[in-house]
Amino acid sequence: MHLAETFGSKRMTVLSTVIFIVMFLVAPLLEYLDDANASKVTIYVVIFLVGLCRASCASTGSMSLQVMITQTTNSDNLGLVNGFSQSLNALCKSVVPVIAGALYDAPGGAFTAYWTFAAFGLISLVLACNLPEELNFKIAKSGGGPGSS
Repeated sequence: MHLAETFGSKRMTVLSTVIFIVMFLVAPLLEYLDDANASKVTIYVVIFLVGLCRASCASTGSMSLQVMITQTTNSDNLGLVNGFSQSLNALCKSVVPVIAGALYDAPGGAFTAYWTFAAFGLISLVLACNLPEELNFKIAKSGGGPGSS
């Protein structure tokens, strides 16, 4: 059973956004593991888990948003809307690292960068929570994927 089948795309977007906010709040604290004399194995495991959560949430949130966009778009405009959506996604992926780098160099360092993005995540969470419930599309299993008979 997939989470999107159970919860739907809107709820998965909200869940991935909440986890992202937590990750942004916790990430700058990782540098203190080294100061606390944590073992290298512990540090690597924690960094791996944070990265795994980040990657999982990014793909889940992106997929859920794409499902909502696809399901609410007229088929005549689907190519245009999906192309615009993916172009905005690519633009953000190229601009945000520059902004993050500038924030990282600002007073406060990692805290400034990560907590600024946590604040943007909070704005995204408010917007996602206020999406109409009819956008909570449940993603049905396809017959030919992995795990199917």
